[in-house]
Amino acid sequence: MTLPRVPPSVGATIAVLSLSLAACREETVRTYSVAKDTPPPAAASSAQPASGELPPGHPPIGGMPPATPPSGDASTLPPGHPPIGAATMAGPASGPAAAPVSDSLTWAAPDHWAAKALGPMRRGSFTPKNSAGEADCSIFVFPADRNPLLDNINRWRGQLGLAPITAAQIPAETATLENGGLKFTTVELLGQPAGAAAPVRMLGAVLYRGQEAWFFKLSGADTAVAAEKSAFIDFLRTVRPATP
Repeated sequence: MTLPRVPPSVGATIAVLSLSLAACREETVRTYSVAKDTPPPAAASSAQPASGELPPGHPPIGGMPPATPPSGDASTLPPGHPPIGAATMAGPASGPAAAPVSDSLTWAAPDHWAAKALGPMRRGSFTPKNSAGEADCSIFVFPADRNPLLDNINRWRGQLGLAPITAAQIPAETATLENGGLKFTTVELLGQPAGAAAPVRMLGAVLYRGQEAWFFKLSGADTAVAAEKSAFIDFLRTVRPATP
């Protein structure tokens, strides 16, 4: 039997359609669910050594120890360490600048002035005694460039409850004593500090020598200090430069 002849154009068309259908079957669209990136999990706590297995002094695992131990637990501080929270430096609230170490002057106190223990900053310390009572004599040395005369005088005046003066008033409020090349500026003050039961008198002298400012002060009850005025002046006249 003879089959009918298919035109070439029709056969080509059928072949193309067959190939297209086969391709569609093979290219089925596939969808995937992809998880978002996440950071790696933290190391399990079980992987860390127990606190009892840590070397001595090792901080706890999982965080730094407190920066300072509790203020009440003194046993955790090194020997001699000041309490946490306490000030390590202390000084007078209104005093002059820190004193340098100097023994560049010598002096001779009157016989009735009893020497007493030096304080942290005193270069000399005496207790003058007379029939009116006792007084206190102190000697200090400080840096000259940080302790001008007016500031020191007004500091003394403030201690006695007196108002400050100006630089123009210094000549009227002070006197000068010269002794062998040393020049003292002296002052005499009388006032009543807050809370004091009676007036207080002060005899003061300031000596600038090179980079040093020397302060000599006699203070106490009014009558006791007034009785020592001449002895204080004589004392200043004994001040000499120390021999090398």
